[in-house]
Amino acid sequence: AWMRSVRLGPTFFVPNFQVGAFGGITPITSLLKDRLALWDVAAAGPLAGCLMATVLLGVGLMQSTSGNLAAELMVPVPAQLFQGSLLLGSVVRAVLGDQALASAEVLVSPLVIAGWCGLVAQALQLLPVGSTDGGRMFQSAFGNQGLALSSLFTYLGLGLGLLGSSLALPYGLYVIVCQREAEKYIRDNVTPTGEGRAAATGLALVLAILVLLPMAPELADGLGVGAGSQMFL
Repeated sequence: AWMRSVRLGPTFFVPNFQVGAFGGITPITSLLKDRLALWDVAAAGPLAGCLMATVLLGVGLMQSTSGNLAAELMVPVPAQLFQGSLLLGSVVRAVLGDQALASAEVLVSPLVIAGWCGLVAQALQLLPVGSTDGGRMFQSAFGNQGLALSSLFTYLGLGLGLLGSSLALPYGLYVIVCQREAEKYIRDNVTPTGEGRAAATGLALVLAILVLLPMAPELADGLGVGAGSQMFL
């Protein structure tokens, strides 16, 4: 933010018992120069968070397969958990193998859970709605009308439980109560951010949807990921 001369207020974290926190509310307390400044400020947090969570997940998966972590330090989790994310469940299956996920419980490093929760929380924040990080990025890249349209589809996806499963309703209510309004105080709200940032915004949205989209039961059965009803963490 300091590179764009943007002043930020204190961050208020919103706790959630499933993933730890939905993220933080960081108000912008100064007038933004243009949409480019808004995009850079909004993208910084998710970028850092996703990188950290990806490292945790990767290290945790290596610990879970290499045998370097003592068995008593491993955490048993229901195999159905990995049905909760199409992207992350597929990655875990590719690393741990079919046999591990075919059982009722899977022993994994605690870092796998930390990385999983971190990526899910960041994916929620990247949804293009209101003044979340994803909403600010989408507003910067595609304007207020683009954000209004994306917010409509995001609320629809959350309301139907298509994004985030059991996290959809509480996160949707949180956004409606705390972050439903788009950013208003932008001096130059006309000049676009450029094709590069627009493409990055689209890519971030696709990855967020793949993280939050649960596996269909037929696909989960075909891949041998858990059994029975879906779970989401």
